[in-house]
Amino acid sequence: IAIQTAGALSKFLSTSRDQFDPDLLKVIEKGVQISGVQYAQAEHRKFNLYGNMANFFKRIDVLITPTVPICPFPIEYGPGPEDINGQKVEKLYGWYPFTFPFGLTGLPAASIPCGWSNQGVPVGLQIVGRRHDDLTVLRVAALMEEAWPWADRMPPLD
Repeated sequence: IAIQTAGALSKFLSTSRDQFDPDLLKVIEKGVQISGVQYAQAEHRKFNLYGNMANFFKRIDVLITPTVPICPFPIEYGPGPEDINGQKVEKLYGWYPFTFPFGLTGLPAASIPCGWSNQGVPVGLQIVGRRHDDLTVLRVAALMEEAWPWADRMPPLD
């Protein structure tokens, strides 16, 4: 993600650096430092991940995971928390490890509330399907929403 972001936005750094969000600026600066070889290596890993996912989905129709490993965090955390349950995580990307692989490989996924935390905020459940099988993902999401109705509940807004 960093290299694509840097490719799209780094040309504006010389004239508009002070207008960038500080966290976005960090992503751009990280992307600018990635070499062509590192990028090619990452693309190779992504290709292998896609192959592993394709093989995995030959055996199952959908994969169910948590959407994220934490409840919604205060805005003061910025782009994300520095640790989850005492484990250090990368602040920009570390809090959504369950969604990233599927977006990276182009697999269809949906997130629905499946319960509520002790603070009254929704807890997400992610449904992932085979490539181009969005319909199955949406059908499973609809069945789960029917089993766990949530549309009439609102989290506290304080």
